[in-house]
Amino acid sequence: MIAGLRNLTRLVVIARTLSRHDALFPLALLSDMPRVGWLARRLGRERPPGSLRRGERLADALQELGPTFIKLGQALSTRPDLLGADVAE
Repeated sequence: MIAGLRNLTRLVVIARTLSRHDALFPLALLSDMPRVGWLARRLGRERPPGSLRRGERLADALQELGPTFIKLGQALSTRPDLLGADVAE
């Protein structure tokens, strides 16, 4: 039970960070997106809209989450079939 709570907490932290960077679109791939996305939007602070593209916003969020997520971003940048060519660029 403790591991499940820890994992859920980590998922909320990830969703909150993505929300803060306006990069929640990868969470749409999860089956629990409505609940996690709703919670992330409630907990995340709104960032003023900028001129950053979707991929740049995602890269900023992944950098904030740490080295493991930076590697995930590097892998996603080589696979445009997963999130789209605009994000991979």
